[in-house]
Amino acid sequence: MKKIISILCCVSVILTVSACGAAQKGTKAFDKKAQNGFPSDKLIAENDNYRLEFDESSGGVILTELSSGEKWGTTPIDDAGEELDEFGMPIKKHPKIQSPITIRYRDYQNNSIYQNLSYSDAISGGRVRCARGKNSLLVEFYFDTAEIMVPVEYKLLDDSVEITINPKRIQEKNNTLFEVSVAPFWCSAKNGTDNAYIFVPSGSGALINTDVRSQQGDTFTAQIYGRDYSKELNTEVSKEESVKLPVFGARMNSKKATLAVVTSGAESGIIEAIAGSSAVGYTSVYTSFQVRGYTEHTAQVFVGKKSESNVFSNLTVKKPFTVRYYPLTNEKADYNGMAECYRDYLIKEKKLSKSKEAEAPFAVSLIGGTTITKSFLGIPYKSFYTSTSLEEAEKIVADLSKRVGTSFPVTLIGYGESGIDISLLAGGFKVNSKTGGKKGLKSLKEVCEKNGNRLYMDFDLLRFSKSANGFSTGSDVVYDTTDKKSLQYLYNVSTRDYNKKTKHYLLRHTKLNKAADKLISKTSDLALDGVSLSTLSNISYSDYKDKTVSDYYCASGLEKLASGIFSSVKKSEKAVMANNANAYAAVKADIITDIAVTSSGDNLFYADIPFYQMVFKGYVPMVSASQNLASNYKTLLLKSVESGCGLNYTLTAKWDNLLIDSAYPVYYNSVYDEIEPIIVENYNKLKGYYESINGAQISSHKILENGVRETVFDNNVSVYVNLSEKAVSSPAGEISPYDFIVKEGA
Repeated sequence: MKKIISILCCVSVILTVSACGAAQKGTKAFDKKAQNGFPSDKLIAENDNYRLEFDESSGGVILTELSSGEKWGTTPIDDAGEELDEFGMPIKKHPKIQSPITIRYRDYQNNSIYQNLSYSDAISGGRVRCARGKNSLLVEFYFDTAEIMVPVEYKLLDDSVEITINPKRIQEKNNTLFEVSVAPFWCSAKNGTDNAYIFVPSGSGALINTDVRSQQGDTFTAQIYGRDYSKELNTEVSKEESVKLPVFGARMNSKKATLAVVTSGAESGIIEAIAGSSAVGYTSVYTSFQVRGYTEHTAQVFVGKKSESNVFSNLTVKKPFTVRYYPLTNEKADYNGMAECYRDYLIKEKKLSKSKEAEAPFAVSLIGGTTITKSFLGIPYKSFYTSTSLEEAEKIVADLSKRVGTSFPVTLIGYGESGIDISLLAGGFKVNSKTGGKKGLKSLKEVCEKNGNRLYMDFDLLRFSKSANGFSTGSDVVYDTTDKKSLQYLYNVSTRDYNKKTKHYLLRHTKLNKAADKLISKTSDLALDGVSLSTLSNISYSDYKDKTVSDYYCASGLEKLASGIFSSVKKSEKAVMANNANAYAAVKADIITDIAVTSSGDNLFYADIPFYQMVFKGYVPMVSASQNLASNYKTLLLKSVESGCGLNYTLTAKWDNLLIDSAYPVYYNSVYDEIEPIIVENYNKLKGYYESINGAQISSHKILENGVRETVFDNNVSVYVNLSEKAVSSPAGEISPYDFIVKEGA
């Protein structure tokens, strides 16, 4: 009997180990016997406009425009032809330039991270196998040293080339792939080229020139849709403007450019750029995709010594990674053409359409309340402090409407059960009785209707710290790759540390639709024109709690979920407000607030551009970040004017010294009585301008030689902005320091 039990235990262990091994890989076994195989004909496909050919020397492709003969490709194509050295011999290109993909993987023996280039480690030191499809070619890159195979499909579309990597077809042996970079030099420009630059979508957008910087060059890295919030942070040194759009591009010269759009897998993507490397010779921007997620794990080894390592997920992402490359020529070969191309893509593929919400010169957000600490006989206790009751909000809206004589959107923030604090999910889906309750909301709505103001209320569908309404902090929260609940905190930038009192969790992706359904149900009888989904608009995160599927690894799947929720809310006959919106939220929104008007200010950037606004102006009404909360309100105002965005203000009815220690940076300089004169002054100054561009699209944007910024709208209205400390000339006349001039055409 003991022998039988022993055998059964051994079988159980074997099955367990086998199951763990299968889960750990999540990929196919590496094929050591696959033979090299190249197509006999290098032509992949051809249509009325373009020809796509296979480049056997690199495993990449070459795209040719039939009308002009212009060429693009995975390896940069120089118009000057092949370069020669001082002896007249061809200069061999850097292996990076000739690599359609690069991979990063973890070596199972020493746990170190390595990078391999497809040119060096598959073309030269491995194997390549090809298979034809309809207007496409599948190329399998076998990295024999790493024992990893990555399949790459090239496909010719009517107006672009599509490159796809399907993670389901990746092969591995012992080493684990965690990142792959796609066509690193398709969007590139030769160093030192006149009128050349690369575009990165940091914040509103930014440009990087092609000047030589050093042998290695400088780099830029930013995750698409912002950092993965499932990863815990111990410090946060600054507040950066994140990447909101899954696009990037390059202007090779005055007649040729490329726009790249990540059409699938953007949530797992990272925008990377290398600038001014003399060793490489090119400045480029590209996308890397995370195949496996990881958590940065820190362990205390002994006093004063910590060990840091990355704990990787067992399973790989299954969603395909796809990037489309749009060739642009002549007058379209700049960032204006890129913005137009991306807008056309959103209209065609993502159903971007013009919002029914009217554009407004400004918007206001009213802060309801927060929890503060009071003291009674030396004993501290928690109390809800109402910074703006609904009755006070009613008076503010009525007074401001009278003073400006125009309508504007009104958003209620922190009017739920927990106020502005992260406590109950979506504020308990209720209006806090201490702010005035449903009765007070109804009265405010009547005032808003009288003055033509749209009334929104914000609901946080992602963050919570207490169990209630069917959502538990035990079973319904996100886990990281170390099998721990992903703890989140609010950070204090000035102290570079997090506030331990603000600990909270993120709702699991599988519970988001339930939360949305509850929100729709609970708000159906509230006196609101719409709802604001601030966090769902701009927070991206992963979940590794389920070890059997990888649907939400590396933030994969969130775009589809969020887009569906926005659509569901709109179907409930409520307008939807998005905040600092990622692309998938922006195309669904009726209005977007807190739009970034600058980039993150990276040292690589030589100019910020309003690319985001160039895409959405005229389709979705937009307002910038709060004027009264900005550190440099003059710059914010002028950048808003330059990009056609309305202004924004965050207001409260009163102030208490106990708010000094608030973890929420919305109470500084926000009392209405103090801010009202500024709102009225700005409105009177900008009224005519905003009326003249109402509903108009941006047709072009330029940075003139003297630094003046010119924005031209499609109704022939132009604005010239001077962000310098001295007066400068413009086509509309001299502009005073930190001022602007509007010119209306015929």
